[in-house]
Amino acid sequence: MCTIFTVDKKKYDDMGTATVTSRILVDAMSNDDGGSLVFLDPKSPHNNTIFRTMNAYLLVDFITQVMLTASAEARMFVHLRAATTWNTGVSYTHGFDDMNGVVYMHNGILSNPKGYTVDSFKLIAIGATTANELWTELFTANERFANIFRIDTDNYKYAVVRMTTGSLYSDGKGNYSTNKIKGLINHPVKLDYHRDHLIGTPELESRLRSHWLPDHLEYDTDIVPQSESTVSVIDDGHADREWLHWINKRNVSGGY
Repeated sequence: MCTIFTVDKKKYDDMGTATVTSRILVDAMSNDDGGSLVFLDPKSPHNNTIFRTMNAYLLVDFITQVMLTASAEARMFVHLRAATTWNTGVSYTHGFDDMNGVVYMHNGILSNPKGYTVDSFKLIAIGATTANELWTELFTANERFANIFRIDTDNYKYAVVRMTTGSLYSDGKGNYSTNKIKGLINHPVKLDYHRDHLIGTPELESRLRSHWLPDHLEYDTDIVPQSESTVSVIDDGHADREWLHWINKRNVSGGY
């Protein structure tokens, strides 16, 4: 099953880079179909980003870099995928953007009668705007196996929805993890849970960027930066179009 994980800058510092890295790499051992980061910093919106890669070590390297200079109000969301459909690769790695500034991360399995290439695309089709609305839509559709982050990147909000199966833990302060982190994020979240949260006190307009590392390229290959390049993943009428900035491992290690 996929894993999801979110902490703010304070929690990240309390946990320490080594603990965060260990949690992600352990999760990646059984969830090796792609990893992603959604990073939002209301004090530095030029650093807001989505990063997707098929390499878990590259993911933790990138996370370390962005959290090092993050403001006290920044928050990171991480997803590690265990594919439940045949489609794998960086294009099918979560956070999925609904083209209106909302990004979804999901673990569990959703019914997929329309045959979406990834079952999580169903969340975009639902189009809920609050945690309660999303939970209600899923409950009505008898979707019981799901934990979801709905991340509103324009308004610095996120919703957490938990149905009745799978696992989700919290510290009671807006930080969540699929797997327990002893003494840090270890309180089981109740079943049929839905809650909306704010990210810091935003003062500036959000500007979300997307970083993808194409899975068909070698990690030590020089990649020519292509600002304002566009990629499309078409799925049953839903398009995932984002501005891309191609980067390689050396770019990540040296910042961006």
